[in-house]
Amino acid sequence: MYIFVIVFSSYYFAVDFDKVNRTLVKILPAGGRKYAALAKKEMKGTLGKLLKAYALIILITFTELFILLTLIGVKYSLIIAFFIALIDILPVLGTGTVLVPWGLILLLIGKTGKGIAILGAYAFITVLREIIEPKLVGKSIGIHPLAALAAMYAGLKIFGILGMFFLPLIIMLIKNIYSKTRKAVSPKTEGE
Repeated sequence: MYIFVIVFSSYYFAVDFDKVNRTLVKILPAGGRKYAALAKKEMKGTLGKLLKAYALIILITFTELFILLTLIGVKYSLIIAFFIALIDILPVLGTGTVLVPWGLILLLIGKTGKGIAILGAYAFITVLREIIEPKLVGKSIGIHPLAALAAMYAGLKIFGILGMFFLPLIIMLIKNIYSKTRKAVSPKTEGE
């Protein structure tokens, strides 16, 4: 039910974004409009950077999969790596959605070496992603990797899968608006 509500509310929000935006601008006081415009500008820029970071993560995952599957001796490793990387983009699903059952099936049918190799590839990819994701996401949105990791974890625990993506964005937005308004309000020092 939760996912259903999110999908439909996201759709209607996207379709009626201009109408919602105009209504919000009308009800905001003049001072709030300035902050809303700044927030909108910051969000657009950061969302673009965040999408680039996740595109890089997917590219890294694809490359790892292709190399590891080729080394294991899997036929059509390029195509398989591509489709597993596509699945990795989707929330909740990930490389484990394919690699874990695949590895377990190989173990069950007696292809122990290949099964262990597939499960090992999954473990390697997962560990590497856990290391690079906070760094890339943190760098892209301008917060420390540890803060990005904490925000991703808190977002996941509090708001679910979507919170993992949006809480770091919200933190970045607050940080940037705070720093920009602080610069605008603070008096200029001599020599500037």
